[in-house]
Amino acid sequence: MVFTEAAVLRLLAGLYSLQETPDGAAEQAMVDALARALDCDLLVHLAIDRPRGRGALHAWPAGSLPPVIDRATIEWHEREHPLVARLSLDRSIRAWRLSDADPHRAFYRTRLYREIHQPLRARYQMVMRLASPDHKLLAIVACRGGNDFDDHERRLLELSWMHLARHARQVRRSRWMAHGGVPIERPREQHGVVVLDDALAVELCSEQARLWLAEYFPGHRPRYRPTLPSAVLAWARSRVDAEGTGLRNPVTHGEPLVVTAGDRCLVIDLIVDHGKGRHVLTLAQERLFAPAASLEAFGLTPREAEVLAWIAQGKTNREIGMILGASGRTVQKHAEHIFQKLGVESRMAATLCAWQAGRLEALAQR
Repeated sequence: MVFTEAAVLRLLAGLYSLQETPDGAAEQAMVDALARALDCDLLVHLAIDRPRGRGALHAWPAGSLPPVIDRATIEWHEREHPLVARLSLDRSIRAWRLSDADPHRAFYRTRLYREIHQPLRARYQMVMRLASPDHKLLAIVACRGGNDFDDHERRLLELSWMHLARHARQVRRSRWMAHGGVPIERPREQHGVVVLDDALAVELCSEQARLWLAEYFPGHRPRYRPTLPSAVLAWARSRVDAEGTGLRNPVTHGEPLVVTAGDRCLVIDLIVDHGKGRHVLTLAQERLFAPAASLEAFGLTPREAEVLAWIAQGKTNREIGMILGASGRTVQKHAEHIFQKLGVESRMAATLCAWQAGRLEALAQR
């Protein structure tokens, strides 16, 4: 298969055209969309619940595999499949080929291969782990019998990671709403964690942190290992440098980074430990509460408070102008006055002020 823009567009069109679907239909539709973009004989969405010892399969072609996998088969793969251990240890956004394992040819002599994989024309395999907020092992497995997957096909699958994660997140939300807004299985992770070394390279990134970074920074697409978006990296470096040199800037020191998306926001904080040469990012998602009335406490006019409330929601000057019935230039002048009164120089810093004011307002109402 030749890696082309058309293959990527087919995949994205297939994913984003999917409607809200119940039960396992969304997973099956996702597998079908991915199979149309990736040349393979078999494609599987695998979900393993290790504590319960069971798993669910959605395969293309439909019906080519049973819908469930039992504990014995799971344990069999853990013992004999060379990629299972690698998936358990490596959480990077990377697709692994069976030929990457050493020695992979020994797998062809196992009973597991002869009895299960060979009849399915699965001599060549490529596996990519997906994000899972509820601690299940989720993976996409592509198989074919003719020839091995090349680097272009690996890249195509890796590029799809963020879109597959976003699709899965939307499916979960749709199912929660279908059940009265109550999660069918509430995610256990309420916070995300990223561990950084002294050079601010990512050493560990939890699945929930990976999901949120992909959602709030859609332009950031790490290839193999997780990396920080440029805005987060710049903020973290300033925090580490400030705390390392003993500076105490009352405006920026110790403040979290707040990134908004509509009525939600991602609050990122940093624990600096120069002694151990390790730093920890904590991430939490909150409902953005920044009513315009509470923002007037900064000395803003009612219209400036309205503009700041929309800035905090990530709206551009043009979008705010359309909402308020004003020109983009007028909104720009309001923004300049807001920044001057708040003593800040950027929309991100103004958003932090709005978030802080909203939290104080929420506390006062309790």
